[in-house]
Amino acid sequence: MPLIDFDLIAPVYNKAMYVAEKCCLREWRRKLISRVKGKRVLEVGIGTGANIPFYPPHIELYGLDSSRKMLGQMPDEYVQRLAGVFISSADKIPVENSFFDTALSTFVFCNLEAPEEVAKEMVRVVRPGGQLLFLEHTSPCNTMLKASFKALEKVTVPLMHEYFTRDVRKFLEKLPVKKVHEERSNSGILLLVEYEVVKSI
Repeated sequence: MPLIDFDLIAPVYNKAMYVAEKCCLREWRRKLISRVKGKRVLEVGIGTGANIPFYPPHIELYGLDSSRKMLGQMPDEYVQRLAGVFISSADKIPVENSFFDTALSTFVFCNLEAPEEVAKEMVRVVRPGGQLLFLEHTSPCNTMLKASFKALEKVTVPLMHEYFTRDVRKFLEKLPVKKVHEERSNSGILLLVEYEVVKSI
């Protein structure tokens, strides 16, 4: 489960994210989705559908989110693009093992209560040889900026359970996956990472 109450912020979420999306996030979303392989794809934490415009037409896209109100903010044309929606916590994905070719998430692991369990579930639902993709914010490269992020977390973690320096890679370390691609923004704040699922769990 996410620790932030997304039902509460859903009505203002898209407006609050507008500047960040226009400045850089949309390009990173486009970059992530361009790496998607296979046909059947699960997006964990699909929210209001910010990634949906970037999926190619052949993708059979499924979305998962625990917030009905975030899903309710999704434009109708995005809803129609989905092959299915799961209203569920990501630590218990309601599908069989090895069902998807790819599972991905964007800016989800920063506020999960059980990130290790969500990573494990994402591996479970992807077939061997399939793909995991993540786009997250993480600790910046600059020492002073890194210290600022750590200081910011002293406020955001108790107040809204938001971690700015979490590293999604550490939640994959003990799972049967192989990292095949990684890139970061110039500041190091944005991290895009791709894994191949080596075997079923």
